[in-house]
Amino acid sequence: MVENSVVRRQNIITSAAYNEVTEDLKTLFNGFNGVSIEQAVPQDGQENVISNDLFLKIYLDSGRKVYLQVVPDSSLGFRVSIHCGNGQTEYTNWANIDRRISSETVSYSMARTRYGAVFTCFPSVMENVSSLPDGCLTNFFTTFETSDGRTVNGIICVNPLSDDTTAPSGSTSMSFLATSEHNNLEPIDVTKCFYGNRANQTVLVNASSYTKPLISRHLFKKVQTEATKFGKISINGREFIAGSHYCLEIDDTPEV
Repeated sequence: MVENSVVRRQNIITSAAYNEVTEDLKTLFNGFNGVSIEQAVPQDGQENVISNDLFLKIYLDSGRKVYLQVVPDSSLGFRVSIHCGNGQTEYTNWANIDRRISSETVSYSMARTRYGAVFTCFPSVMENVSSLPDGCLTNFFTTFETSDGRTVNGIICVNPLSDDTTAPSGSTSMSFLATSEHNNLEPIDVTKCFYGNRANQTVLVNASSYTKPLISRHLFKKVQTEATKFGKISINGREFIAGSHYCLEIDDTPEV
């Protein structure tokens, strides 16, 4: 996967979407420190069969405390969830980070930088789209620093789907932060941290936990945003991948 740019997938047939998205997610996360991947693959001759035995787990920390899970689904093509800790309580230890809407096709986007990865909510059911809006980039994986100087992996999963100050009609889900320092998902109401919508300049602060002494040096929370500041952007000479409510930094320093 090419770093520092948004990779887009449009109008994938839903029945084939599980295989497509799992391959893309493996490529997206491969090589990050502490990340490991576990997958149950179909038997020979069963590649196109939806089976409850199939899954992809992407462990985001070396202790396997936080992970993404992808499983097939007969109507949506697949489901994606975030898990944290050993409990089994929904919205405490795990939560789906996809849309529960069936469609004939699926579209999604991803981006990878030296400092982490960004991807959209799944599946984004915008049929026959030429370009999925970069405001739909809602999931941000990166590193955080602890108060004693250690570096830990973490992920922020944002709801709503776009960079607005109010959640979509009927939405009750919170956004979540999960790191290896957390025993449960940390809920975040991103709309209450947002001061200006479609402002004349974008303002960023370092992303942080509200319950743990954790701060990210390369993921930034938007406190206000310009209408054009999505996707690959530049602010004060620094490059970012900007999505919903957050920006992940890009390192454009050429390799020597």
